[in-house]
Amino acid sequence: MLKNYQEEAILKLTNFCNDLDKKNINKRFKDITNSQYLEIENFSNPYVCIRIPTGGGKTLVATKSIRVMTHDYLNKDYSLVFWLAPSDKIVSQTLEALKNRQHYYRQILDKEFDNIEVLSIQEAFRKSFNPNESLVIIVGTIQSFRTTNKDGRKFFDENSTYYEMLKSFDMTPTLENMMRHFKPIVILDEAHKSSTSLSLKSLLDIEPSFILELTATPITKTQTAKEIYASNILYSVNATKLKKENMIKLPIMLKTIDDTAKILQEAIEKRDYLEKLCLLEEMKTGKYIRPINLIRADENRGEKSLTYDKIKSILVEDFKIDENQIAVQTGDKKELDGVDLFSRDCPIRYIITVDALKEGWDCSFAYVLSVVSNMQSATAIEQLIGRVLRMPYIEAKDKKELERSYVYVASSSFEDVAQNIGKTLINSGFEEMEAKI
Repeated sequence: MLKNYQEEAILKLTNFCNDLDKKNINKRFKDITNSQYLEIENFSNPYVCIRIPTGGGKTLVATKSIRVMTHDYLNKDYSLVFWLAPSDKIVSQTLEALKNRQHYYRQILDKEFDNIEVLSIQEAFRKSFNPNESLVIIVGTIQSFRTTNKDGRKFFDENSTYYEMLKSFDMTPTLENMMRHFKPIVILDEAHKSSTSLSLKSLLDIEPSFILELTATPITKTQTAKEIYASNILYSVNATKLKKENMIKLPIMLKTIDDTAKILQEAIEKRDYLEKLCLLEEMKTGKYIRPINLIRADENRGEKSLTYDKIKSILVEDFKIDENQIAVQTGDKKELDGVDLFSRDCPIRYIITVDALKEGWDCSFAYVLSVVSNMQSATAIEQLIGRVLRMPYIEAKDKKELERSYVYVASSSFEDVAQNIGKTLINSGFEEMEAKI
């Protein structure tokens, strides 16, 4: 079931697409948004943005938007959709969801299209497709266009897979020409991370029929010389609405202590306390929650570095944490792979990481973030803060302390840390006033 703001986003897109043609894009956009539509040089099809903060369900909105763009704008039964995500991790998650007939996203599509084919870029190189006969969704990253890597070159290379489809159109059989021939709908997930000159030029070269951005932080300034264009924001939602719809855990309860051991101790005590509340919550609601404490370790840069193995030893030896409750997820140690953190049988309550839990890692059971050092830059916070914001089961809690996030940082300056977190929230799509609150 869609949240109110998600329904509003789809309604705005529907109103925009109804009876739309190239001649009235500017007027339709202005009628809906009261803003001027910013055209892109040498591109006359729609290029609009839906702005949703981190944790707001952009993938769900993107999934629902496919029917609108296909039926209401293109007036077709099927279309080719080129879905671009910012990382391989998110590509994998998107493919898994869209291919799984038991997943909510796929069930949405199955209700709206009677024939669907979902392919990775690699699968599309090996298998021909026909958007005249089915909805075809190809999911990849913006690196699909980069000739500096193998898959990027294959996108432009001749491929006999497409020979039969393109031979009567006098087009070289390449995936690029398949795209150009069928003029895909392009969905840009977190588009601000993709809008470099190279990627935008390559994107326009495949002659998309419609480009839809979904991002927390749209581009606000056009730089024509760099071929970077400000986003045409068709609909925007703020974090206050996400909180009201129980999508995210707010406020963030921040505590700074200039003592590593004390940081770990207080975070452990908070996690234990929250687990007791979760047991009471489950008695009333029947919903299982096992609060997880994310702990950010140092990179190994010398004897004084508080690395993941040192933190694990402290947890086990000093705080008597059962080793089965601890998982390490770093670049070279991936103990979360294949683990279902939502399962009642999963014992994990502590996850130690350095920077492996970036975008695309989602576990709404993560309630507590402990940062033991090296938090002078906003970047380190930005990699992790969003991981504790998502609300379990997307519903209000009987115990209100389960509607908050908890962050413990080893620092002598609360103000500096708070300011960095505020900047991070703004980068995640919060309004400046919301971030301050």
